[in-house]
Amino acid sequence: SISMVSLSKNELMAEVVGLAFGDGSLTKTKKGQLRFQLRGDVNGDREHYENFIIPLFTKEINLPLIGRKVSTVTSKPPYPSFGISTQSNKVGMALHELGIPIGRKNELPVPKWIINNHKFSTAFLRGLLDTDGSVFCKKNYTTPNNKFHRLIAVKIGITSKILAYDISKMIFSLGIRNDIRVTNSKKENRKPCYHVTVSGNIHVIQWFKVIGSNNSKHITKYQLWQAFGFCPPYTTLKQRKRFLSGELDPENWYSCEGAGVVKRAAPRRL
Repeated sequence: SISMVSLSKNELMAEVVGLAFGDGSLTKTKKGQLRFQLRGDVNGDREHYENFIIPLFTKEINLPLIGRKVSTVTSKPPYPSFGISTQSNKVGMALHELGIPIGRKNELPVPKWIINNHKFSTAFLRGLLDTDGSVFCKKNYTTPNNKFHRLIAVKIGITSKILAYDISKMIFSLGIRNDIRVTNSKKENRKPCYHVTVSGNIHVIQWFKVIGSNNSKHITKYQLWQAFGFCPPYTTLKQRKRFLSGELDPENWYSCEGAGVVKRAAPRRL
């Protein structure tokens, strides 16, 4: 029965729901079995999967329910990805009970058990950022000497209007200012995208203090901004780690010579 395969509704499971609402899918195979998959960028997200997602799913979900580790999956170019896959009705129904929909993710309300609890809301937002969000720095064009990207922001882009407004309210409820902007696709039959954005240095500091991230792709950008007051664009995770270790100077990224050296070296040495 469904009740026999329930998972506890706690902070870890709230984060799982956030991860799934981002890059996850729960579908039925042709044979009628439920399959859950979660995938990210093969380079930028792999560390997050290996250090956090795979151990979490194995320990808290797969081993207790079906007695085996979660499987990993990769896909090749042009869309290389790395992630997890588990095919089991027990796991699928347990995840569905938490609020993860089976089939297409259309309009997605945040489950009430998450939205009504600040700790669960925090964990859900962290998971959503880590699979479907971005941390980036922009130039401040209102000030002189705006060579460096000093204005940090956190953004989550989604096509579900209900989900966008739910997460905006949740972020506000945690004391963090944010806004929603809508962009309409020029392509036919494409849904508009809702961008929930936390911008302004004070508010992003609050995000990382209250909500945080478990994805080194995001953490290293924030750490770079904290350490140097800016974060260069178009850097890889490995390059950011080299900036943070002192092996590379992030200011050199902005000089033609420095940027060229790093970019030429990246395919061979990083």
